[in-house]
Amino acid sequence: MLFGQLFDSETNKYTYLIADLTTNTVILVDLVLEQVERDRQLLHLKY
Repeated sequence: MLFGQLFDSETNKYTYLIADLTTNTVILVDLVLEQVERDRQLLHLKY
């Protein structure tokens, strides 16, 4: 299990990443719309 926080300084909000590395399943919680491309690239690189 992997847990991470991604911070957006403009909105002062966190996006939370929860992943099961055994099944390669990932959930992003509380996405910041302006950071969707950043999050997509992160998922593509790691998973």
